[in-house]
Amino acid sequence: MRPKPRKLRLIADDESGLAIIAAAIQDALFLAKETTFLKLARRFSLPLQRFCHESEGENKRGHRAWSLLSFDGVLSVRAKNVSRMSNIPKSILDVKFVAGDIAPSGTIIITLAEHGELALEVECIDVMLGDIGEARAAVRAPNHENGD
Repeated sequence: MRPKPRKLRLIADDESGLAIIAAAIQDALFLAKETTFLKLARRFSLPLQRFCHESEGENKRGHRAWSLLSFDGVLSVRAKNVSRMSNIPKSILDVKFVAGDIAPSGTIIITLAEHGELALEVECIDVMLGDIGEARAAVRAPNHENGD
C-alpha cells in the first residue's frame, strides 16, 4: 500500500507560479458560499477539496485534500454564473492572469465548470495554496468526458 500524498504548499508571485497552482487545483471543488472577500485586507480566500493529481494511479479514484486558496492584493471580485446561495459544488477548470494597463496589476480569472467564472482585480499576483487536511480517498475521479 502506497502512502497518501504529502501536504502541498505553494506560493505564486508571477504567471509561471500561478500556472503551477492552476495545475494543482484543476478539478478542485468548492462551495461559493464558503468564499471570503475581506475588502479592507484585500484578501480573497476559498476553501476547496483539491483533487490530488500527484496521486493518480495509486488507486482508481485518486485522493482529495482540504486546501485553502488565498489571494492577496485583491481590489474587487466579480462572479459570472456563480450563486453564493447554492449548495452545489463548483469545479475549477483553470486559473489565468490577464495583465492590466499598469504592471504588475491585472485580473486573475478562475474558470469554472458550467460556464462559471470568478474575476479578481489584483494589484499583483500574490497567491498561496496550502493543504489544511490529510488526503483521503476520493469518492470518484473527475471525468472530463462527462463534464465533471
